[in-house]
Amino acid sequence: MNMKNILKTSLVAMVVSAALITSSCNVSVSGESKEEKRPVKDFTGVELAVPADVYITQGETYSFIIEGDDEFLEKIKTEVSGKTLRIKTEGWFNFGWDNQKVIIKITMPEVERLSVAGSGDIKAVSPIKAENLVTSISGSGDISISELLVKDLTASISGSGDISLGGNGSAKMATVKVTGSGDVTLNGIAFANAEVSISGSGDVYLVASETLNARVVGSGDIVYSGNPLVDAKVSGSGRIRNK
Repeated sequence: MNMKNILKTSLVAMVVSAALITSSCNVSVSGESKEEKRPVKDFTGVELAVPADVYITQGETYSFIIEGDDEFLEKIKTEVSGKTLRIKTEGWFNFGWDNQKVIIKITMPEVERLSVAGSGDIKAVSPIKAENLVTSISGSGDISISELLVKDLTASISGSGDISLGGNGSAKMATVKVTGSGDVTLNGIAFANAEVSISGSGDVYLVASETLNARVVGSGDIVYSGNPLVDAKVSGSGRIRNK
């Protein structure tokens, strides 16, 4: 077999292999909606790694309800590792999520960590009370809590997702890190001290009363309310300013 035929044969084999892999990863859609209750407990954190809408309620007991196309639900796995409930898939699948909706409703007594990897969203539908809360996004998903009572908060974004946390109380410390274009908005929570760093074009909005350590590399802005002692450094076109 000459070199030209060898190259043609190799190219055909590669195309066929790619088609087989893609076919095996696609999930067929039955069109039948299903609701499942899954027995999960003893977790204080939620880690979302699928494109779903998650609604969190802080309550006395544990519950987990997932709704969506039954073919999709078979591919979504839930497991508790340490104190974290992980919602993920086994392997890689082309779900065709644009035309589908997966809704997950979670009730948990303690909320200490909320994490999104990808394009899923987490929203609290009840007030959340926590001594320490860690929120993190890697991707384009969002995390939102409208009524939060917390002492120490850590919020981090790597990507374009947004974190929006609201409340009316006071808190001890906020540690915020943004890498990318995502925004962190802390509405109404008065932090005594805050450490904020931005690398990229994302913005951070917060209230600080005693100290603010602020760093910006890029075009992002740190906008603060209150009269804290400010230690500010900017490299780029970003700004650190009092509202």
